[in-house]
Amino acid sequence: MSEERNYLPTIFDTGAKEREVAIRNLLRGKTPVAEVKKRPMRGGGEANYVNTYYMTRQLSLITGFRWTSEYLEDKARPNWDSPIEIGVKVRVTIWDTKGQPYSHTCWGGKEAARYSKDDPRGTYKKGDIISLFDDIKAAESDAIKKCISYFGVANDIYGGKELEYFATEEGEEGKQSESSLEMSGNEAYRAFGKFLTAKHISVSKVLEILKVDKLSDIEDFKAAHDTIVKDLEL
Repeated sequence: MSEERNYLPTIFDTGAKEREVAIRNLLRGKTPVAEVKKRPMRGGGEANYVNTYYMTRQLSLITGFRWTSEYLEDKARPNWDSPIEIGVKVRVTIWDTKGQPYSHTCWGGKEAARYSKDDPRGTYKKGDIISLFDDIKAAESDAIKKCISYFGVANDIYGGKELEYFATEEGEEGKQSESSLEMSGNEAYRAFGKFLTAKHISVSKVLEILKVDKLSDIEDFKAAHDTIVKDLEL
């Protein structure tokens, strides 16, 4: 007598169609435009991002919910008494159908949010931290998203060509290629901003060197990059 396969659905059962879409997006390396948001970027301009729900949902669909995250470590810059920026280190692990684990470990960050003015009722003062716990949670989410991107989810948003665009030294993540040198528009703008952030170069210094009023006035970001590298002897 054959055994009938009757069972109640669990969280480990994923919809076939939704999972198929998630896997197709992963293999194509394309994030749906509707999921891509924009936020202000340090040094000026805007950066693309996707929210944490999208990233974790995609990973759950692709792996069949076989994944977990571990909170490993946290730091405050310069210290926990007067934090300016919060960092959280996280490990994300996925398992294949045979139980083999695969992990990525990343840091995430969040600036400590502070009140911009005094509370008329005296509850808080200008400069007081709004919620350190919320900042820590945001840094953790940032780290989780970065780890998930290393598995390929939304890698076109958090990685890809823009990470290669200004790679000028042996050993940096990705070397300059002919295609990366031809980038223009928003992608090159974001890459240029990341270069400035990584090298701790202020926007005012850039404007002074390039003799422009604002970053959006730059027409050739590759040439601007080369000029700054030469001027500052980087």
